[in-house]
Parts: sequence; C-alpha cells; structure tokens
Amino acid sequence: MSTVPEVTAASHLGLDVLGISCITNMACGILDQPLSHKEVIETADRVKADFTSLIKSIIRSI
Repeated sequence: MSTVPEVTAASHLGLDVLGISCITNMACGILDQPLSHKEVIETADRVKADFTSLIKSIIRSI
C-alpha cells in the first residue's frame, strides 16, 4: 500500500524502480463481505510458488 511514496522517493534519488504486486483481496467496499485477514493468507499461500518463481526469474534477468 505504500508503493507510490516509495517509488516517488526512489525516483527523486535517480533509482530505477520495478513494481510487482500480488493482490490478495478486494478493496474495502468492492464486495458485500467484510475484509478478512484469513482471505489474504489463503490467497498468498495459493500463489506463493508461482510468485516466488516470478521474482526469482526477474532477479536472474537483471
């Protein structure tokens, strides 16, 4: 959730930035159900292997 200020600060320092996100739940007010930390953990666990592979692949190519 702090990506924008971090990228802005890095940009001011002249750093290159790559942003990658894993959306783990819908934003507040999008669904009729309340936000749930359980949902975040379940989604993160479900995509963990693919997300890790993606990050490792990107790091290798940098």
